[in-house]
Amino acid sequence: MFHKHLFILSIFLAGCFSYKPSVINKNVAFLYNPVSSVIHPDYIIFHVNDTMSKFFFSIPISELLFTKISDEEKATAKINIKYRLFLYNGNNQMTDSASMTYYIFQNDIMKNFINYLHFKANKSEKYTIEITATDMTRNAKSIQYLTVDKSSPFTRQYFLVTDSDDTPLFSYCFDSITEIYIHHANISSDSLFILYFNEEFPLPAPPFSLKTPRPVNVRPDSIWKIPYSSKSCFRLAQKGMYHIQTDTVTNKGLTLFNFGDNYPLFNTPENLLKPIRYLTQKKEYEKLELFEYKKIGVDNFWLENAGNINRAKELIKVFYNRAMYANIYFTSHTQGWSTDRGMLYIIFGPPNTIYKTNETEQWLYGDNIAIPTMTFLFNKMNEPFSDNNFVLVRNEDFAKSWYQAVDTWRNGRIFSISQ
Repeated sequence: MFHKHLFILSIFLAGCFSYKPSVINKNVAFLYNPVSSVIHPDYIIFHVNDTMSKFFFSIPISELLFTKISDEEKATAKINIKYRLFLYNGNNQMTDSASMTYYIFQNDIMKNFINYLHFKANKSEKYTIEITATDMTRNAKSIQYLTVDKSSPFTRQYFLVTDSDDTPLFSYCFDSITEIYIHHANISSDSLFILYFNEEFPLPAPPFSLKTPRPVNVRPDSIWKIPYSSKSCFRLAQKGMYHIQTDTVTNKGLTLFNFGDNYPLFNTPENLLKPIRYLTQKKEYEKLELFEYKKIGVDNFWLENAGNINRAKELIKVFYNRAMYANIYFTSHTQGWSTDRGMLYIIFGPPNTIYKTNETEQWLYGDNIAIPTMTFLFNKMNEPFSDNNFVLVRNEDFAKSWYQAVDTWRNGRIFSISQ
């Protein structure tokens, strides 16, 4: 039976913060710091059946160090992929682990080294998987933590998105012209249901605001059914959110996003203007929106606050680099820069220390870990569109630090906590 949908996204927190045990018991600030490692793998999980899953990985060839033993041999890179799988319930019980080393010959064609590893994961369970990629030639590591969700056969990880050559695509965000192919491990019908949402979510309130936001009631703008075939081509023709399901009884499924043709970059006047809202009062921002040519409004804003062109260029570079990385790290049902974590990442920069559990993140700014300058706590929200939505526990005490940071930007200086 086909059901109409009403998705209610609770974008506010109820109750108080509490810690839960985690396999991650160390500072993981490197997760959101692009300069913490020289290699930056991408991962995606796909459930093959009730007992077996696999993760695909993609490593840019340009980030690997190739060496030759002799003039006759081809230059080779040596990569090790290691994983450890833990039950999600927080008791640190490891259920599976493995390690594999790969030798990659240098060539001018391959842009990314893509492969996969199988691991054992049972249906109805959730796990945390720790994946370590090591460039063994220079002993450079990258560590990532992912949630493995087999709690339902309808979760997004039972889907796999590929190109026409069946190569996995390591993103849920696509432009309007990219051709994608959707695979499902255990589909029992010959159809997929597509729910399209053309919803623009409001920006997060400042971190000191205690006003409870209203839940966002999200109804599909349109719903349609398509025949299922792994050979059927699909495009995200319009901007918005596409929720793809095998059964409309549940709200679970695969969600894909079209945030614009250049996402996660900021290279259009409209995109450059939007994050400035964090630095402005409402009336000031509305005046900037009135400019017929938005680029003029953006340039005027930065030049007036910086005082000269060179300083304005420096501010622009750092501000929009942070916004771009916020898109890369924090995209959920909305663009990464417009989430709670994205807002703080742009204004305050990457945190010095992060403690992460399966359901929480704690960000610490400052060089004194015992008495940090600022501490922000986030709780993971349960929603059908993404498992990457963390909402800030707001506090009135954040007002002083927030206004200090905004004033610093407005006075032509990049804000950062003193080291």
